[in-house]
Amino acid sequence: MSCAWQPTCTGCCARTAAGPAAWSCPSWSPTGRCGPPRTPTIPCGSPPPDGTSATFLVAQPGDETDAQDVALAAAEDLHRTLDTHEAVALRGALELVAVVAEARTRRAWAARDRLTHRVTPLAEQTGEGNVMWTVFGPTNTELHAVSVEMHDGDAVEGLRLADQVDITLLPSIERQFTFGLEVARCYDLRREDAAALVHLLELEDLAPEDLQRSPLARTLVVSLVQRSRPTYRRQATALAERLQLL
Repeated sequence: MSCAWQPTCTGCCARTAAGPAAWSCPSWSPTGRCGPPRTPTIPCGSPPPDGTSATFLVAQPGDETDAQDVALAAAEDLHRTLDTHEAVALRGALELVAVVAEARTRRAWAARDRLTHRVTPLAEQTGEGNVMWTVFGPTNTELHAVSVEMHDGDAVEGLRLADQVDITLLPSIERQFTFGLEVARCYDLRREDAAALVHLLELEDLAPEDLQRSPLARTLVVSLVQRSRPTYRRQATALAERLQLL
């Protein structure tokens, strides 16, 4: 038997082979509006991990510190009350919320330390998986390492780490999209516009609606059009037109 609480997503849920996935969505909310509710397999009598609030808060600019506090409190609650494979995976996913919060608030050193000493051991313990649609495991941990370097402006290290990631292991289109977008941003930081354009075009094939909605993607495309060389200006302009940016 599973608990009755049934989280849903607020609109940009990760898509897996099983359909919409609330837990891996960056704008996750317990009272959202995307797809049918899913019932996670936490034993009856166990309180739902309060990471629902954390993943919602971390998507809101300025709320990263609150998101980190909520996520870490929920992870500690899980550590005290449950000792199962699923609980370990959820703890890892909540630690990743804290990593994102630290990266976005310019605390890259703290994010790197958390990935190394808190998240990676949990990922090694669980292996690849998709417990409660978190997509938590070694690959998702590696993706977050790329994200930390992107937020820190270290494009060289971000691209070096990205070359070591095999995203074919991920069941989540949302995570694949986020990874590709952050790689494009790393190339943008280096002014390697042709490479950034290639990744943006791949993202359009992967998830055109996500590309249309993404503020970062739209900013990257506008920048490409503004400084594109004649050899690929036509492709950059066409992409901007498809995104209704021109």
